[in-house]
Amino acid sequence: MAFLTRQQLGPFLRSHGFPIGNSTAERSVLPSINTGPPSAGYFGRTQIWDDQATLEWAKANLSPEAKSFKIDKPRALRRYRSRKKASASARRGSLHPGNSIIARKPGKPPLPP
Repeated sequence: MAFLTRQQLGPFLRSHGFPIGNSTAERSVLPSINTGPPSAGYFGRTQIWDDQATLEWAKANLSPEAKSFKIDKPRALRRYRSRKKASASARRGSLHPGNSIIARKPGKPPLPP
């Protein structure tokens, strides 16, 4: 039984044939995301993972089909809606520092047009 650090997870999984990048492997075990293999504990302040549990986790995450990244909206519709949203925010006044709508502190001169 061997233990792995966060930086060793990606190379370890790749050496066993799993196509995973370092950043993907490291990100999966972050506490905020927590989708990676179960932690074996801490050695001092360093979190460690068991190599066999990591391989079992990777094998359990195999799926028979590829995940779909297809977006159901046509590209032209997405572009139209983003332009429409941008024009609506322009009518309300943007938060750009050069905009005269932004309130200035008392005693400061107004911004040039």
